[in-house]
Amino acid sequence: RILVIHLKPGDLFLEGIEAELARHHIRNAVVLSCVATLDVVSYHRVQDTQPIPTNLFYQDSGPFEVSALQGMLIDGQPHFHITVSDPSRTFGVHLEHGSRVLYVAEVALGELAGLPALCRVVDEYGIPELQIA
Repeated sequence: RILVIHLKPGDLFLEGIEAELARHHIRNAVVLSCVATLDVVSYHRVQDTQPIPTNLFYQDSGPFEVSALQGMLIDGQPHFHITVSDPSRTFGVHLEHGSRVLYVAEVALGELAGLPALCRVVDEYGIPELQIA
């Protein structure tokens, strides 16, 4: 099953995607496509190369063009990476709650049905590992 989501100006981006997935009772999915503009992007990024990562959280004001969204929803929890650009830079980061649609967001997700149980388990370094039962 494929779910196509349309979000409008002012909608929260990640929260809107999560709400539609929940409304359609989809627990596991993969991002297939995304076209969007954002006026706020909330994200985190890894800051070092230590065994236990340090993440810093940011929120920037746009406008931003979304050039890529990728990732999976596993057991109802999204792990999405986003690449955005403004007039002076392009960067890829881990998408967080609080990002907001500027003009439009169209996202297609494919449900991962008929697979063994999927979940993420946090390892000794605090990193969530995908587990297939």
